[in-house]
Amino acid sequence: MSRRLLLLHVPLSAWGVFGAGPWPDFGGELAARLAAAGAAPPPFVVACPKLTPEKGLGLVAQLARRLPDVAFVGVAATTTTTTTTTTTPEEEDDDGNSRNAPPPAPAMPPNLRLLRPGGSSTLDAALRGAALCLLPSLWREAYGMAAVDAALRGVPVAASRGCGGLTEAALLLLPGEGEGGEEAAEQEDAWPARLLPVEFVRVPADEGEGDARPPWARRAVPRAQPEAVVEAWASAVTAARDEFSASPAEFARRSAATRARAEALVARGEGELRRFLREVVRGGDGGGGGGRGG
Repeated sequence: MSRRLLLLHVPLSAWGVFGAGPWPDFGGELAARLAAAGAAPPPFVVACPKLTPEKGLGLVAQLARRLPDVAFVGVAATTTTTTTTTTTPEEEDDDGNSRNAPPPAPAMPPNLRLLRPGGSSTLDAALRGAALCLLPSLWREAYGMAAVDAALRGVPVAASRGCGGLTEAALLLLPGEGEGGEEAAEQEDAWPARLLPVEFVRVPADEGEGDARPPWARRAVPRAQPEAVVEAWASAVTAARDEFSASPAEFARRSAATRARAEALVARGEGELRRFLREVVRGGDGGGGGGRGG
């Protein structure tokens, strides 16, 4: 009996992780408010789902201090949230020792508000009214669910460059599904998703032996990002803020395009799952298998 190797990639969206549409159109709602406001536009708000040190909390705090006229809203990692610290849920190793305790967060500036976590309702609370979603992760991600979640709600995304699955998700939101690569996504007009640089968490070279998840004490999480990194993100936020105030029609167009790209990505994922299952059923027929997903 011959065997065939399936080389199909099934997108995460195929498994229903983003829920069933229609998703709330926060970008469209904000665009309508912006168009009706005239000379007194609504505040420019930046959403940052799940803010912890490894997710870029330090960088967002640096941005908030540099841009005091911008309101930043983030979701903390645990229900124990204060204005000065946030931690991730602890995990224990085989000896009962904590292995997942990042360093304490920096003091929060007044224009950065942290929400207590609470599932999709908290995500919606952070994204409602936001004109931009920042995902400045310093840890290379398996996938960028938050990028697609924000885009499904009509909120354009700026994410870390070279950040594994997060970068992949952002590229797939671009027209042509990121065919121009990361360099094209770094351009000022590369919306609905832009890629920006960060200094990543550093893991000692010897940690690859026997433990793929070294304790946080062994991971070097940057407490602050270099000036060039902060300037790149600040410039992107400033450009989006200026367009938001000066061109309501352009913001409405960009928000609608963002939502449409995300909806198409999720719909394609469902088709890829059906194709994958057909290939599994045919798996004993012999021959090679191949394909690409998102």
